[in-house]
Amino acid sequence: MKKTLKLTLALVIALSLCAGIAACNNNQSSSGGGGSSSNETSGGESSGGGAAELPYFEFTLSLHDPVTSPNAIYFQEWADKVSAATDGHVKITLHGSSLLSAATDVADNVKAGAVTIGWLYTAYFAGQFPLTDVINLPMQGFGDPLVSTKVLWDLYNEYGEVKAEWGDFKLLMLYANPGMIFASAGDPITSVSDVRGLNLRCPAGAITDVLTA
Repeated sequence: MKKTLKLTLALVIALSLCAGIAACNNNQSSSGGGGSSSNETSGGESSGGGAAELPYFEFTLSLHDPVTSPNAIYFQEWADKVSAATDGHVKITLHGSSLLSAATDVADNVKAGAVTIGWLYTAYFAGQFPLTDVINLPMQGFGDPLVSTKVLWDLYNEYGEVKAEWGDFKLLMLYANPGMIFASAGDPITSVSDVRGLNLRCPAGAITDVLTA
């Protein structure tokens, strides 16, 4: 390891966007990005013919990142494209900064119908997605998020056991982050000894065990 380089963590994070199979009504105010949100509905009034007679659907999308984050900007663009492609009959309103659901509760809240779409970090749900989380195990060599995302989808599509972990949801998206690095405002971290005595914030799951060790 070159001391001029920051110590890297060759771990990736499995993240997903999932929707509950059964959506319940939820009246919430928007936290930004997509305007105001009313009750999720599978039917709407129409006064004309053609597309106007089709039902309207409104969904909430819960994120623990703020609506100004790159993830939220991406999802807002996705929501806008969905709305455009459906002539406004499908509206997805983003709620960031865990306003609708804490990061550790979003999976349960999607299943319960408290939110209709949730963005979740699988490692926050110990024991719930163990096969999906194989991508988070240390020392496996993944660092390129495109490669690891393709591996995730291959696992999901080829192994029923992996797909079964998502049986309570409609899985809309599954992807991995790149390898993480240590970031500090003080002295650079270039070796294991530099980590001793520091207060560290880290993701959940296998990476926590590695840093603890």
